[in-house]
Amino acid sequence: MRDKLNQLPEKFNQQSARNRLLITFCVALILIMLFDLFWLGANRQKIKQINTEINANEQQLADLTQAQIALNTNVYQNRNNPKQKHLAKIEQQLEVTRQSLELRAVNLVQPEAMAPLLKNIINNSKNLKLISLTKLPAQPLLLEAEQDSALQMYQHPVELTFNGGYEDTQKFLNELENSLELNLELINEDFI
Repeated sequence: MRDKLNQLPEKFNQQSARNRLLITFCVALILIMLFDLFWLGANRQKIKQINTEINANEQQLADLTQAQIALNTNVYQNRNNPKQKHLAKIEQQLEVTRQSLELRAVNLVQPEAMAPLLKNIINNSKNLKLISLTKLPAQPLLLEAEQDSALQMYQHPVELTFNGGYEDTQKFLNELENSLELNLELINEDFI
């Protein structure tokens, strides 16, 4: 038997190059098939099972991550719920205050528009003559103890000097009140 095995390389070398290539290819193919049959075939089922377990573990990990995110969100919302209620209450109060200020500001005239408006009203009056109109420095409406640092309102006084009779002046003030819908408290009455 040993002699036959020793003769195989000699017989192989005597073959043509084409036959040697075919024999080499067939032997390699037989070795690959045997390897697949005995080693990979047995392990293929184990590999498939391991891949299934890996996929199941990945899905379980994704589910747990989603559950943790939902839990963290709920914990955060429950922990901050009193704060959110308080914040909503403050925002509601802020909106009420803002609406109140808007209602009060409807009757106010912009500082830049006050002088031309007064000049126009006096010029429309036949018996009043405007001598001078001076804008005075702005003054805060609230005392320092009452003022809120976020909200401060100012009055912008105007000094008017005009000529005219008492009735004409009274008519001017009535027209001013009607056109601006202002309270007399907002107008500082200094007459010459």
